Amino acid sequence: MLILPTILQVCAAAGLYSPPVTQTSVTHRFMKAAVWILFALLSMLWTGTVMIFAKLTDWFAITMASNPAGDVINNAGQLPMPTWLSPWIDPTWIQDLQVTWVQILGWLGQSGPAIGGLVSWLIPLLWVVWGFVMLLMLASALAGHFLLGKFSRSASSPRIPA
Repeated sequence: MLILPTILQVCAAAGLYSPPVTQTSVTHRFMKAAVWILFALLSMLWTGTVMIFAKLTDWFAITMASNPAGDVINNAGQLPMPTWLSPWIDPTWIQDLQVTWVQILGWLGQSGPAIGGLVSWLIPLLWVVWGFVMLLMLASALAGHFLLGKFSRSASSPRIPA
């Protein structure tokens, strides 16, 4: 009776025999799929967030360029909300954001032209940060995938007694 499990273990180690599917291996497959689904959902959320911030920054830079700085600071609270943004964000949140921008513009107005080049670098900087965060999320998903694979092999393969 002890010989049959040993033969099956040797055959399984050589790849000639596959142990029957157990509940543990099904759970590990589900967890691997869950890791990648979570990665995809977080990637979409992160990409959407960066895209909205890039569009808002671009919209704000165009608005600043089309109006004198004093007019923008005085009228920033009354700027109309972009039409593409209205289904996605509450208008009161945009008003709070505009009040914050008024304060930032006041600071920028005092800083002078030294910060003028910052706007041209802000959107590419957002996308560089997006790329680094995406690489971190991808590395985390790969680590989770391989760790789950390692645990599923050690849990499903029987231990050979010494």
